[in-house]
Amino acid sequence: MLARSKGKARVDQGKLPIEFRKNLSLNKKDFGSIEYMLRKGHRQLEIYSDPGIRNVSH
Repeated sequence: MLARSKGKARVDQGKLPIEFRKNLSLNKKDFGSIEYMLRKGHRQLEIYSDPGIRNVSH
């Protein structure tokens, strides 16, 4: 996962803690939901790291 984020420092770091706080109540053994959120996060990272994206609102 770290390899995916290298070179993508342009992405707004303020949104990350918000997403983690929203999902604190998630059961740590709920692998289906965790995998879904990881896939969703990777897609968002790809979209937000596009050079054509200039403003990302929360």
